[in-house]
Amino acid sequence: RKRSQSTSSEEEWFSSDESIHQDKITEDQEEQQFASGPWTYDLDVVLAKKEFEIKNMCREMNASDFTIEYVQENGLEEPLLFRDSLSSLGMKMPKDGTFTARCVLKAVGDRMIEVVDVMTQGSRQMMLSDFVEYYE
Repeated sequence: RKRSQSTSSEEEWFSSDESIHQDKITEDQEEQQFASGPWTYDLDVVLAKKEFEIKNMCREMNASDFTIEYVQENGLEEPLLFRDSLSSLGMKMPKDGTFTARCVLKAVGDRMIEVVDVMTQGSRQMMLSDFVEYYE
């Protein structure tokens, strides 16, 4: 629910939203707010907007139907929604707050990764260890 930076399309979207920006502010003030970050918003409020009303956005299916044959036949072209338990999918989730970027570094080792600069939407490469230092 927290974002430290935004894309220009997000800025346009939020700047036109009266429920988020209660007070009228100038463009300079708005740019200053975004630049000073971090800023927050309520994801539930954002997703409840009319722009996000998409029927049948996800394919709902049972974990038992999600097989290698399913993937070979259908690919992974749309989001899948499983209402089953994580264990029925063979998944385990770490306890809250225990899985960090440093855990990923320890698990896979230091390697070159591609990252996206949120402000420019451009990509660049950096070492995973450098990303972990930046992220922490």
